[in-house]
Order: sequence, then structure tokens, then C-alpha cells
Amino acid sequence: MKGWFCILAIILCSSAAFGQKESDKKTDKITNQQISKLPQVKGSKPPIEMPKALKIMEKFIKKQKIDTSNYYLARVNMIQYGAKNASKPVWYFRWVNVDGSLGNYIEIAVFMDGRAERMPAM
Repeated sequence: MKGWFCILAIILCSSAAFGQKESDKKTDKITNQQISKLPQVKGSKPPIEMPKALKIMEKFIKKQKIDTSNYYLARVNMIQYGAKNASKPVWYFRWVNVDGSLGNYIEIAVFMDGRAERMPAM
């Protein structure tokens, strides 16, 4: 009997706590003006896709003779690189040391013209 009473009390309390008020329903309407103010997403395809950028980065590592034996590739992102007014998209690769020491990374950027550079250590 106590079990049924507890279940009934939980159901009644949860509907009161999580129920939606009539005034909340009015504020849920989105206008076309609000939609037009949202930031627009550019859906263009990058000139160099990630698999090709990965090959460029691997060639760069071999050419520069960078020792990655104690590192693993932990992160790949497309970021905006450069000054605020002149930033350009680049593929950013981060290799992390297996011992987990902070700041011991290899960071390489692959630009959309096919050029790769090692990022300066912070």
C-alpha cells in the first residue's frame, strides 16, 4: 500500500513541477524576423578535404624528419588561422605525447593551397 502511495505521489508531483504553463506556450513561437537574425552557415566544401590534408601532413612529417614515435594523432579540426580580418581556413593536426605531459605537442597546419607548416610551440 505504501508503495502505491509513493508512486502516485511522485507522478502527481512531477506533473506539477514539469508541466508547461499557458503563458510559456506563447513565447515559444518563433518569427521570421528572429530566424533572419540567426548566423548563416556557409556550406561550401573546402578545397582540400581532410583525407588529402592528412596525406599532405604525413609527407611534411617525413620531409622535416619529425620524430612522432612517442606521439599519437589526437585531434583534427578545421580552424580559422591568421589575423581577424584576414583569417583563412586550415586543417589543424595535434599530435600528443604518450606520456601525457602538457605542452608537449606537435601541431601542424595544412593550408588550403596544399602547404603545411609546423605551428609554433606555446
